[in-house]
Amino acid sequence: MAIDADYLPSDQTNPSDYTPEVSRRSRGVDAWASLRALGRTGLADLVERNCRLAHRFGEALSSAGFRVLNDVVLNQVLVSFGDPERTRAVIAAIQDEGTCWAGVTVWQGKTAMRLSVISWATSDADVDRSIAAIVPHCSWLNIQPGDPVMQRHIGILAHSADGAGLCYLEMVREGARQMGEHNHPEITLSILPMGPCLDAYNRNDLNAVNTCLRATAERLAAAGCDFFVCPDNTAHIALDAAREPYPLPGLHIAEIVAAQARAHGHKCVALLGTRWTMEGPAYPAAFRRHELELLVPSPEDRTEIDRIILDELCQGMITRSARDYYVSVIDSLRAHGCDAVALSCTEIPLLITPEVSPLPTLDSTRLLAREAVAVALGRKPLPTWRGGPIG
Repeated sequence: MAIDADYLPSDQTNPSDYTPEVSRRSRGVDAWASLRALGRTGLADLVERNCRLAHRFGEALSSAGFRVLNDVVLNQVLVSFGDPERTRAVIAAIQDEGTCWAGVTVWQGKTAMRLSVISWATSDADVDRSIAAIVPHCSWLNIQPGDPVMQRHIGILAHSADGAGLCYLEMVREGARQMGEHNHPEITLSILPMGPCLDAYNRNDLNAVNTCLRATAERLAAAGCDFFVCPDNTAHIALDAAREPYPLPGLHIAEIVAAQARAHGHKCVALLGTRWTMEGPAYPAAFRRHELELLVPSPEDRTEIDRIILDELCQGMITRSARDYYVSVIDSLRAHGCDAVALSCTEIPLLITPEVSPLPTLDSTRLLAREAVAVALGRKPLPTWRGGPIG
């Protein structure tokens, strides 16, 4: 009738062998007593509140730059403070201080601090006091956001090769800018051929596209990545239509571009990308959420822009005639009131640079890469989006 788990002590007498309240059978008494005292609705409220408080714990510790290992959807929070020795030291310090109690566990091979919100009496104020007690212990042990052992592992869910390569290189360069030469967060890139997906896009078979993207995301999860970025704007049409959550949380490229446009005071942005991106729902939805206007080129220009992307840029061809054509389209959109241009195909920045553009550029590839590095270094919170509609 006893139970065993990684969070129970193994170097001393196992309490499950000696205390009936944690045996499998006697736990039913607790459940019966809770239902008897609280009723069905009251017990449901208790579960929902404790799950919400656990999520609050996870958000606060993640925002402070520490590594939350699990997706906090129930009442458990698993936090790593680097190597096992430092994690155990933090736990011991928290236990000695006494504001809250946290135990040690092992999750997916990683030693972690386990916070479990289980009491009917726990309140938001208790969570705030606990967080205020935990963070100073991390500072005392010289564990800070951006510490190499605290960095998050970036997964690049690649779709189009050139854009993914540019995104990877920009992550490396941004890592060096933030951390010093020859330093960057851990990055894993995985890519399946894009060819089979092109017909699916033409058929608007987004389920087929998601099958391909999800297979790549699963490999990134198996490699130990903490979150993913997809440096392909068109793919976000499929990601937004996902019916099942992805195995990792991810950054949304259109949200990042829209947030940057708003932060820089732009009001009306020109959108360049593949035909699917320019005519699809991902960017209009993101820009509406940020209360920005979005304009696209004429149908004839959209056709030629799309052809240059697929037939030239994705094949590694950079020509002056293509650059001149794009510049003329941007200039036309400037005349129609646009005050910036979103380069929303990850290959376009290979062709159009800020120096040649008639409008300030919003480089979706580099913006995504820099945001990913900020998340990896704990300067931005871990994303929670796992595909599907936002908002």
